[in-house]
Amino acid sequence: MAKDKLPARLNTVIARQDKQFFIEIAEILSEARETAYKTVNTVMVKTNWQIGKRIVEHEQKGKSRAGYGDYLIVGLSRYLTDILGKGFSEANIKNFVTVQDFIKTKYILLYVVDSLLSQIQL
Repeated sequence: MAKDKLPARLNTVIARQDKQFFIEIAEILSEARETAYKTVNTVMVKTNWQIGKRIVEHEQKGKSRAGYGDYLIVGLSRYLTDILGKGFSEANIKNFVTVQDFIKTKYILLYVVDSLLSQIQL
């Protein structure tokens, strides 16, 4: 949230009636920024999960377990870096798989807990 006070150098310049108006505008902007940060964060988590899911599916090719070849991670890292720029190191590509595993595990656990709770008579 925006500060209730204006910087000292502005206090002498801004009329009393304008001070509250300026603070309200700053609060609107602060709230908009916070919303934008949360939205971008949500989109990034979803994107990383989708990428990890695709890597796992590609590596498994119908098998129950993947035999992760570093060649896929290295190749994807180089390709994405070449076409999209920084941010696609091999470590970051591996993190996509980690995000996917984490979310998948979380939903499995939630399903199990929900199933157990539904069997309990309260």
